[in-house]
Formats: sequence, C-alpha cells, structure tokens
Amino acid sequence: MLFRVQSVCFAIFAILVMTSLTMTLAPRQAHASGESCRLDLNVKFIESAPRDRFVISNNSTANVEILSASFDLSQSQGNLIFDTEDGGIGVEVFQKFKSETDAVKLILTPEINDGDNQLDIAFESFARNEVYQFSIDVDDQNVQSDLGQIRVTSGELKGAKVTFLIRQNDVRRPVSALFDNNNNSRVHQNCA
Repeated sequence: MLFRVQSVCFAIFAILVMTSLTMTLAPRQAHASGESCRLDLNVKFIESAPRDRFVISNNSTANVEILSASFDLSQSQGNLIFDTEDGGIGVEVFQKFKSETDAVKLILTPEINDGDNQLDIAFESFARNEVYQFSIDVDDQNVQSDLGQIRVTSGELKGAKVTFLIRQNDVRRPVSALFDNNNNSRVHQNCA
C-alpha cells in the first residue's frame, strides 16, 4: 500500500513539474521560429551635407507593419526645426523632404513648412525586415551651439520623440520612443 501511495504521489509531482515547465516555456516560444516574439523599431538620424537623413528599420520578429511615423522635435535639446525654405527660419542650406527608398512606399508625400518641428509620414506598406529612409534639412535654434545652427550634434536631438502607429495581428496601436545622445530612437518590446 505504501508503495502504491508513493507511486501516485510521484506521478502527481511529475505532472505538476511538467505542467509548470510547459507554462514557463510557452511564452518564450510564441513566435513560429521558436525565438522570442518582439517588436523592434529603430530610427537613426544621420547629420550630413547637404541633406540630413532619418533611417527607419522594422526589425521586429513578429508580423508587425508600420502604418505611420510621427516625429516631434519640440522637446529636443537643440530646439530643432525642419529647414525647408531658402531665407526662412533655418540657417544657410535648406532641403525639402525627399523619400530615399523605393521599396517602402508613402501614401502621400508629407507637406512640411519651413520652421516646423513636427513631421507625419503615412506608409502604404512597411513590413518587418524593411528599411525606409528620407532626407531633409534639420537645424538647431540654440544661440550657443557646438557646431553652429547649421549642423546637429548628437546631444541636440535628445528628447525628440517618434511615435509609430503599428498593426500587429489586425490590432492597431501607437508605440513611442525618445531619441538618445547618439541620435537613435528604439522601440523594443515583447509582442502584445
């Protein structure tokens, strides 16, 4: 009788351990390939002459589509603006918005006025593993600036914000990130 009770107890213990392991491991293997499911959107700003560049990468492991990207420079440490008109608010060189990527298409080319600090881009389709790049001139408005107002240094973009509207499994939601001292912004999360 004692042997039978011990066998039953061992069987129940084994079932509990296996169930616990399955529940612990299951969320980590939610993605079909077995790797963790994650949302990973990156933006890199590249100061260049005559055109500054923003490079957006959708490195998500899940089926995440970017529907739009909204840039807000109003809280940037350099008080940054888009310089799109000759003789306008910006300094010397000016450049209008220009799409630099053929693979990712825009619904409409955005209209940006000289001196604006916000920019909204809507995409026809921007799937995972795709990269979109655009160019424009960005100037700072600081009286005392490391390299003058015509060039943006690393710390001047810090505090600017990018907000993405994404679609994942037919659910739309916004996600945001701030730019850091290295001119990078990254949304990195586990899947919803």
